[in-house]
Amino acid sequence: MTGTVLFQDAVSNVLAADDTLALAVEVGPHLALIGSTSQTVSDARPGGFPYAGCLGRGVDDVEAFADALGFFWMHLGARNVDLDAYAKLINGDKYQQPRLATGLPSYRWNHERSYWSESRISRRLRQHSQPPHEVLGVVLPDTNNHDLRWSNVLRVGEIEWLKGHQLQGQTVFPAAGYVAMALEASRALAGEQEIELMEVVDLQIPKAIAFKDSQAAGGVETLVMLTEVWREGTTVSANFSCYSAPIVQSAPASQSAQDMALMVRARVAATLGIVRLDTLVTHDVTEKYNLAPIDTDNFYGALSKLGYSYSGPFRTLTAMQRRLDYASAVVGSYDYSTDEQAAGTSYLVHPAPLDVAFQSWMLTFAAPGDGCLRALQVPTGIGRIRVNPSVCTMIPQSQSSLPIISVVDSNPDKSPASINIFRPNGGHATLQIEDFVMSPFAPSSEADDHQMFACMMLDAA
Repeated sequence: MTGTVLFQDAVSNVLAADDTLALAVEVGPHLALIGSTSQTVSDARPGGFPYAGCLGRGVDDVEAFADALGFFWMHLGARNVDLDAYAKLINGDKYQQPRLATGLPSYRWNHERSYWSESRISRRLRQHSQPPHEVLGVVLPDTNNHDLRWSNVLRVGEIEWLKGHQLQGQTVFPAAGYVAMALEASRALAGEQEIELMEVVDLQIPKAIAFKDSQAAGGVETLVMLTEVWREGTTVSANFSCYSAPIVQSAPASQSAQDMALMVRARVAATLGIVRLDTLVTHDVTEKYNLAPIDTDNFYGALSKLGYSYSGPFRTLTAMQRRLDYASAVVGSYDYSTDEQAAGTSYLVHPAPLDVAFQSWMLTFAAPGDGCLRALQVPTGIGRIRVNPSVCTMIPQSQSSLPIISVVDSNPDKSPASINIFRPNGGHATLQIEDFVMSPFAPSSEADDHQMFACMMLDAA
């Protein structure tokens, strides 16, 4: 009793004497030696072996010992554990010999009959196979052939290109993003059929999705809807709308349950048929007479003074030339290879280069520094957008330059523009925009007025 307990040496000697040991059992009121034993075993055998105890502190003795027997049966096999003897010992006079269950069906299981009851919504959630789209989100289970719905949460940290679109120092979801939503949702109207032409008509943007600092982590919840789906001949059309609500973390219940507000609405249509390169009528792109070249840095520097903070894929407008109400330029296609966050997501028309094409409106309306563009303006409406899907799919996803032509209708109230985007080598049009309207981002004030009158000169005579 007074000698040194050489526990580690004893366990090591046992392991060295017999390398066929299958498990260890501690007989005692609690697993007191499991730590020391496991450490010694791991030094001798890197893989170790199972360890169990017969009793445990705070555990019913019968249940603890039954667990130990189950442990033996699992590791040693049924032939090496006599559970019947244990049952006789525990039950005493109440022990009953196990009997063979009889009266069971002798026929095979009927696989034609369904024993599983599941709701339609549960089945759609379980069998959902389409991956979520970056801006469109995932299809909701209550979608049907007449009303299609997508739900999503937009976060600046999860959309790489969104960081480059800022207005007055605040990240704002671009108008081209709504167009991309409408086009991606319109693909569902055709199903597996080929689409010859896609259109977005009377696009109206009453509000913009702005990401505030409090929404950096929570993001903005969106709901995209295609309602009143109507098919006439080879054209399938629907009403498109997008709603959103901010997700504010750690907000009171009254603020966290805000109703969704309408962000954009339009009418979308998909014309089914054989794809062609000449679906869109090509406008005359040879009117390059009397054009003045515009330096890229000067152009974006002038926009920066107005509050446009474009960077990354939103700063790719080059080879700019203009005259009054007319401009030509080149926009770089989006480089998917640099965007790891968008893995698995593809766009018919990516929002970044499309929004850069929208910038050509400002080039046709005003030259950098001439004072014609005096305040920050944003797109609020587009009369019609036509897209040739076959040409869009032929554009390389990196290192491509798309020519664009922008023409402004000199209207003193709205100045609607027409914008055409062509293939990298010119020729066939990829996308055509009609009646593109920009409006002030904020109401004008007296400080925005130009001083047109300085003084009156009087004749001394």
